[in-house]
Amino acid sequence: MTPNRRFLYPFGRLAIMGCRAVHEMIWTILLVSILGFGMLAGALALTLFCIGFAGKLMSEEIEAIDKGQVEAIRATGANELQVFAYAVLPQVRVAWTGIAIYTWDVAFRAATVVGFFWGGRHGLVFAAIRSAAGEPARGGGPHLHSTPSDSLRGRLGLGPGACCSGEIEPIATTQSLTALVRLADE
Repeated sequence: MTPNRRFLYPFGRLAIMGCRAVHEMIWTILLVSILGFGMLAGALALTLFCIGFAGKLMSEEIEAIDKGQVEAIRATGANELQVFAYAVLPQVRVAWTGIAIYTWDVAFRAATVVGFFWGGRHGLVFAAIRSAAGEPARGGGPHLHSTPSDSLRGRLGLGPGACCSGEIEPIATTQSLTALVRLADE
């Protein structure tokens, strides 16, 4: 059903397989390392996860349609968009609605994992707590080493914590916890 089966189909399948092959936790760690703490990294991680998840299910529904209706619409001289609108979409509309709702549910569940790796609002709060305690508020998630993007951000001058020494530093230090307790008391 792809308009350009020679070029567009392999590229689309590769994009879906690439997004599907990487777990949302890995997407979050990767994007937090590149973009830093915050909602942008979390939203992009969930978007890439959902593209792979929903894309596979939706493409399987298209491949399972009745080809007779497609051939009948093509026989009338319809172009590719008309074939999709009048032969494919009516057959997959209900299934796609169910897949969209299911993907929405799975994304809510995956958001817990994304939040654990500082890919949402909690990452911004964590960065504020670290900066209030006088510590560098660098990205990188809960792992314990500096990231390759830290040196790149340092060279580009992209903000606090951009250059890190590379030494192992625990995420939740005593100063961070003290600042958190101080903020909670206010």
